[in-house]
Amino acid sequence: MHNNNDKLVQITEKTKLRALKHDIILPSTYLEIFMEEMKKIDDQQQEKSIHSVAADEDEIINTMQSLKQMEQHWFDSGRDYMKELNVLRSAMDTLRTQLFSDDISKSKNRLWIFKDKLNNNETFNDRGFLISIKITDYDRIISEYDTNIGNRLLKQVSDYMIGYLDQKHCHYEIVRYSEDNFLIFLHGLNENEAEEHLHNMQNEMSNYSFKHRNRVFNLTFNAALMHYIENESFASVLGQLDDKLFENSL
Repeated sequence: MHNNNDKLVQITEKTKLRALKHDIILPSTYLEIFMEEMKKIDDQQQEKSIHSVAADEDEIINTMQSLKQMEQHWFDSGRDYMKELNVLRSAMDTLRTQLFSDDISKSKNRLWIFKDKLNNNETFNDRGFLISIKITDYDRIISEYDTNIGNRLLKQVSDYMIGYLDQKHCHYEIVRYSEDNFLIFLHGLNENEAEEHLHNMQNEMSNYSFKHRNRVFNLTFNAALMHYIENESFASVLGQLDDKLFENSL
């Protein structure tokens, strides 16, 4: 019994040393190394009884089979866990989309900016160009008709801008920041390219309109563009854009 214990201690120590070289060691892999080390010891100890060796091997093999079954159970449990995790992730993605979506247009809402686009101190966490867009006829429509007609205008303007940016394969995010104010974040462009997209979008959209009763409303907007950098104040950039919008409206 003492000799067997010494042998197992020796095999175990050698197995542990080899196992430490692996980042991940499964039970079956550990036992395969164990068996290899046991065979090495057996080859060096020819005087050991054949029956004793066979008994030891049978015991190890039985243990190995049991641990392989445990390992398969772990993998099966892992697959079930991954399925549940994927379902949970999908549900969270859906909830996140709903939480950060505008209730009128297909844009994101202003909460998305403060949760995803800005650092905790309300500075940008990336760089790009920011376009601020004010819908021209929104206030007049609201005063003459009602918010439902104003919402139709907002949705059509938003749909057009999203369609244009998708068609041009732009990397962008669009946000309805306030009642008639949209913000578009553009990435991967230089200033000339960003200005050209804004100019084209503004000109092309002015050719579209929608009708309510006997009135026809054009899809026009006032816009301003600025470059922003990482860790720059969002409030500062937005303030400068508001100044530009005011100048453009004069």
